Amino acid sequence: FVAIVAYVSLALSGCTCESRSSRALLGVACGVTTGMALVAGVGLAVTLGVPAIAVDSLLCFTLIGVSVDDMIIIVDAFDRARTRSASTAEQLGMALGDAGPAILLTSLTTMAAFFTGALMDMPAISLFCIPAGLAFLCVNLLQSTFFAAI
Repeated sequence: FVAIVAYVSLALSGCTCESRSSRALLGVACGVTTGMALVAGVGLAVTLGVPAIAVDSLLCFTLIGVSVDDMIIIVDAFDRARTRSASTAEQLGMALGDAGPAILLTSLTTMAAFFTGALMDMPAISLFCIPAGLAFLCVNLLQSTFFAAI
């Protein structure tokens, strides 16, 4: 998990030491967003009465993959939306308008897959899929709000 966040931070920084144009902290923000979504998804599932199991710890690896993908899509869309005449808020709006449908579609299909897996007769699979689906819902919401604001 730490290695992936470090790699994304280095890749986004563009090997520049200038603090204004460096994006190294975006990789850290992606890790924080993923951690928050993991805690929120498992916490929401436990609140709904789904017991936490040992396999839930594997959820962070799937979640970080989707979170990094969403982050790269948002950053790329923001780069393409940069114009001198538009304010930062307008640029973010254009970026989310461009990247939002792709992020939403991948999150909805992933959530549908996990919530369908929750219908399985095998308890270990169904008890893993419920918090996983909720965590993907949380990562979608956090990427669109918390990460986009950074």
